[in-house]
Amino acid sequence: AGFDYKMTQRLLLNFHIARTAQSIKNQDYESVERSVNFIKGKYRRIDCSDEDMIRVGKFLTNYGRIDWAEDVLYRKSKRLEASEDLIFYYLNISITNPDKNIGDKYKTIMYNAINKDQQRFCKMFDSYNKGGVTFQMLSNNYLKEIYCETCENTENNDEENNTE
Repeated sequence: AGFDYKMTQRLLLNFHIARTAQSIKNQDYESVERSVNFIKGKYRRIDCSDEDMIRVGKFLTNYGRIDWAEDVLYRKSKRLEASEDLIFYYLNISITNPDKNIGDKYKTIMYNAINKDQQRFCKMFDSYNKGGVTFQMLSNNYLKEIYCETCENTENNDEENNTE
């Protein structure tokens, strides 16, 4: 029986996630900070599944580290084989700051999302009350261009198909 480094690291990640919740209850904010920093530093050293990466991203987002969550998820979300949920979670937390994310790499992730589920991508532009992120994203010319070329044609085709 050998020492499984990756399993140990996963256990430590889980320990620090649980420890953070306990530290919040105890109002031990230094411990929270240490655990959040530990998690941010360790996730790259183990081969996490997409589901694990989403959990780490949600954890970091819950503790106010959206930039860190974006960083954690970016690496996997740009791959073609990334899960749909991972890609869309990454977009959900990053798309409201498109000025920071404009570029070919980000566009690749958006087109990856479109290829996985075009309707789900277009729905992101709906108002929050309708299940979207925010319609205000359309005020950004970069996002509006992608929306128009991807979603408006789809909506018009859906309407034509429904009237026939």
